[in-house]
Amino acid sequence: MGLAAAAALSAASQIDSPRTALVITAAVAFNAFATAGWNALDALSAESFSTDVRATTFGLLAAFGRVSSILAQVVNGSLASSPALLLTVTSIFMGIGCTSVCCMPVKDPTH
Repeated sequence: MGLAAAAALSAASQIDSPRTALVITAAVAFNAFATAGWNALDALSAESFSTDVRATTFGLLAAFGRVSSILAQVVNGSLASSPALLLTVTSIFMGIGCTSVCCMPVKDPTH
């Protein structure tokens, strides 16, 4: 997710430049890193919690994810006139996601 945040910032910094290939490359990198980050976070959280807690947590995360995706479209629509600001806000939230992994409990692999 940290790499996704960096790619979004890279795209935001080059959004008004004539080098469209760099912006497209940064956008593709953002999509790839964001997808990999969310998949890694799913795998990490599956290994970090017991089954009963994991089932409840994944249900709550699915519900929050759906509500957040609706709210994200509202934010995207309001920031559509300023793509650099939109990508900066995206980068900030991806950075928050990246640092939130540090708050997850570490499971002892021997138990």
